[in-house]
Amino acid sequence: MAWLTGWAFKKTVAVPAPGTNQTNVNIFVQVTWQAGMNADFSDVRFCDSDEETALYQYRKSYTASVSALFIIKIPSLTTAGKTVYLYFGNVDVSDASDAANTFAFYDTFADLTNWDVEGNVTADAGDLHLNMDNGAHCLAKSKATYSANYAVIAYMALSGGNAVAPFRYAGWMTATEIKSYFFKGQNLVQWVGPGAETQNRADPGLTPFEMRIDRISNASRKCYFDGALEHSQTVSDAGSYKIFFELWTTAYPNADLLVSWVAVLKYPDDGTVLGTLSPGSTTEMGKINREASIAYEHTASVWGTAVAPGIGDKILAVKLGPLAEDREVVLERAAGYAWHQYIHKGRKKAEPTIEAQLRYSGRQWSFLAQLMGLDTVAGADPYMHQFTPVDAIDGSDAFGTLTAMLGISSVALRFEWPSFKPQKISIFGPDESGFMRMECSGRANRLNLGIDTTMDKTDMEAVTHLLLDGALPPAIPFGALRARVNAAAGAALDAVDVVTVKDFRFDLQRGMDAEHPSMNAVANAWDQAEPIESGIPETALQIGIGDLNSLAWGERLQDETELKADFLWTFGSYSVFWEFPALRVTDDDAGIRSQDRIPQSLRLTPVLAASAPAGMTCTNFQVAVVDQNSAAYE
Repeated sequence: MAWLTGWAFKKTVAVPAPGTNQTNVNIFVQVTWQAGMNADFSDVRFCDSDEETALYQYRKSYTASVSALFIIKIPSLTTAGKTVYLYFGNVDVSDASDAANTFAFYDTFADLTNWDVEGNVTADAGDLHLNMDNGAHCLAKSKATYSANYAVIAYMALSGGNAVAPFRYAGWMTATEIKSYFFKGQNLVQWVGPGAETQNRADPGLTPFEMRIDRISNASRKCYFDGALEHSQTVSDAGSYKIFFELWTTAYPNADLLVSWVAVLKYPDDGTVLGTLSPGSTTEMGKINREASIAYEHTASVWGTAVAPGIGDKILAVKLGPLAEDREVVLERAAGYAWHQYIHKGRKKAEPTIEAQLRYSGRQWSFLAQLMGLDTVAGADPYMHQFTPVDAIDGSDAFGTLTAMLGISSVALRFEWPSFKPQKISIFGPDESGFMRMECSGRANRLNLGIDTTMDKTDMEAVTHLLLDGALPPAIPFGALRARVNAAAGAALDAVDVVTVKDFRFDLQRGMDAEHPSMNAVANAWDQAEPIESGIPETALQIGIGDLNSLAWGERLQDETELKADFLWTFGSYSVFWEFPALRVTDDDAGIRSQDRIPQSLRLTPVLAASAPAGMTCTNFQVAVVDQNSAAYE
């Protein structure tokens, strides 16, 4: 499966089968706006059945963030029909309308090269201008002729003179005879067809309008005014027709007819009417060029056995790797100690690191909680995550299956670490862009690639993506932070407890042996034994001090009085609220030789509180997420 590079989403457009094989036919596609699409539909692109060959297209009309009507040209359409593809999701592009190559004929009247004219007819400032100042008949007819199964569309307006009285015509004619046309007389406005078949309509007056007349085989005509079907005509005439525009009257000699543009569309030659098509369901690219879709399923299964991810496990990562660490050097005496013979002959280690931008997403915070150990989710929006670090002493298996996919479906690159044990989780900010970020590193039993993975593409496609209707929850800006600190035994946190924080970092570190105890001493084998934890996980919170008022909390290092703190990041109607019911000051960095001469950072250890302090309901650290998408728990 191919993909148009740079676009994030794709839809299918099923084109019905004509009665005979066709070439260079036009179809209409009605596109409804959805999240991830540019408001003006400028990122919409159509590709042929190979999913990457661009089709000529023309954006006929649109209403911003509502809908758009496109006309596309299909080079080849067989009696089997075909599927073409619509791409969207690229903010760096502009509208790709190409009327000259989309239509069988298109003219904006830079000159009269394509027209035979009679009377006062000129190409005037980008308009075809028919003028009756001299009271003479005016006619412009195309030099090219068209058989049945073509449609003419023109955008025109009457100007000057008496807007009620002058006669005007536009439509199809043979070399000498007018056939199907739009007609305006002194007191009458009509669609007129062969055999004098007519239908009256309201007079557009001086208002510009779009006229369209379809010739469908040799049996019918369809007449449209500003895109709406107004009249169907039954006819029985054949032959080649020309496009014409005409003014004819002597009673009102000051009339002008201005035509801004004219286009000719081609339908299937057998008279098949394909109608206006609607795209199918959306496929999401996963931002293959920038980000990876990853899923982690916490499990208590046997180490080395992969477990499929759950429906809500997938998030986006901006960095994932290395895929495998360098192997240890093993000397081979028979090789004569030549370096190129023995280097990297040892056991292979898998120690991946995941890095992602932190977002207002309950999914992401659930992922972090699973990495730490246990995640207890309570209530409706805002969702509350109780973080409970799990360690070897608890007797639980604090590991899971980590799966990653770059791209979608059969074009995806898939990676799998059947058993991955997180060793360090960090949440910090601001990063170089001023946002919050998360990082997790750990050890796995091995790395499976592509067809060797236990999880296939359907496992990952079944996982709900972080995207909801194509829109990512926004990244968390560090500058949105409000921090409050006071004594754990004191009153509930309030406005008087606000402190200025220059940076924030939370770490959870699991002690593990420096190397895996190997189950297999064979060179080139994976270190597959479960890494053994050496003790209780360590947690640390470090905040940068921004003002003198925060200096007093460093004094708690001496008396070991417990503190409590909360941190709130708010952005519009999104928020993340993190509570620490019990903190102990472990160190401060005074930096007394610096210009600031106050502590530059304060390091604290989150601990389990004996009971929930005033204003809090938790005894362990807890996160509440309001992400606007609570119904789907995104």
